[in-house]
Amino acid sequence: ETGEVENHYGNPVELHCNVSAAVGENAMESFGSLTGYSRTIYVADTNCPIDENSIIWFGAPTTGAHNYIVLGRADSKNGILYAIREVSES
Repeated sequence: ETGEVENHYGNPVELHCNVSAAVGENAMESFGSLTGYSRTIYVADTNCPIDENSIIWFGAPTTGAHNYIVLGRADSKNGILYAIREVSES
């Protein structure tokens, strides 16, 4: 009734991809003025299901709370670059 959206998530899925150690200059150019992220993920599979509503467990067990959220997605013909931000358990 209020127009609010609530995300519903399925079970976690394992994904092998390239996660940056820290944000670099090339990643900053890819997302323009989006500066609130701490890492990037590059995936060669252009059919990767991750989007801006995804939550991620990176270096953490999936039995606990997620520790990253996806802020942005930049598509190319060779892969997808994601901007992710670390979050703390609330």
